[in-house]
Amino acid sequence: MAFIPFKKSNKCLVTDDLFIEITWEEGKSPEDDSELLGIIEGLDQQYLDTFQHPIEESLPYVTFRQAELLFQALQDAYGQL
Repeated sequence: MAFIPFKKSNKCLVTDDLFIEITWEEGKSPEDDSELLGIIEGLDQQYLDTFQHPIEESLPYVTFRQAELLFQALQDAYGQL
């Protein structure tokens, strides 16, 4: 597996060298979908002491751990569609 390095945006709060950039389909972002935003806010509250920065603040960038938790929460919420 290879990772393509790219230059971090100045807005990137993630300090890890390896991180993930999430892109959303149009109309499916947390800004557009209150259920998705609620899932993210719930994770931020649940892992408040664990995350250096809340997912909501660091999007579109997340750590691998945040991505893992987010993807699991999305699978739990939306199941196998």
